[in-house]
Amino acid sequence: FHVAALKHVEYLENNTNQGILTNVLGTENVLKYSVKNKGKYFINVSTDKAADPENILGITKLIGEYLCSRYSLKNNIKIGIVRFGNVFNSNGSVSEVFKHQLFNAGKISISHPDVKRYFMSGNEASNLILSALNIIHSKSLNKCRTFICNMGEQIKIIDIAKKMIFLSGRSNKKYLSNKYYGLKNIEKKSEKLISKNEKIINTFKKRIFEIKRNKTNKKILKINFNKLITDFSDKKNKF
Repeated sequence: FHVAALKHVEYLENNTNQGILTNVLGTENVLKYSVKNKGKYFINVSTDKAADPENILGITKLIGEYLCSRYSLKNNIKIGIVRFGNVFNSNGSVSEVFKHQLFNAGKISISHPDVKRYFMSGNEASNLILSALNIIHSKSLNKCRTFICNMGEQIKIIDIAKKMIFLSGRSNKKYLSNKYYGLKNIEKKSEKLISKNEKIINTFKKRIFEIKRNKTNKKILKINFNKLITDFSDKKNKF
């Protein structure tokens, strides 16, 4: 189960080198040694931001998905990719940030009133991982498969802030900032779980969906990722 990653959007924009090292080369290392040690199954945790990515996090996680495809083609290992939304109250999640602000008597600030995201509980995240393992354990000939789960409708971030303020016994007027600090060009108003080049091909237990790319970019599958990080380090440019 490969869960390790750098996942904070703004941090990765300022530390792209680390994003590539951890999310790309780190994934390749785990894949390589899983194959070396004759692992039969591999589950890679990805993100909804990998669907038509607009930031470094999404790009590095999408490349991690391509790496999984490449290793499954060349080796005798079955791979499942799972795309998470925001896991509520996980480390660095928006709910944890809001809670920290409230506990320190600060105001909650929102980037934009219409920003919304997919949310899932820790139990839903665990269930998706284990369900993916169970599915790829079957006799399917497809050696790399991607899964998402039904997380319902996206939730507005401002609604989460208001609910948390209410449950803490505080007032919106005092603890919710009426000024928006604005969306950056690396952020979307809303996320999606499936890119424009993907489609749902299977449904399991009415809550878990298997998706597939209409076409895989073969050039990406041939990238030398070790050379990529060296080139990036030399040029100091964004990926």
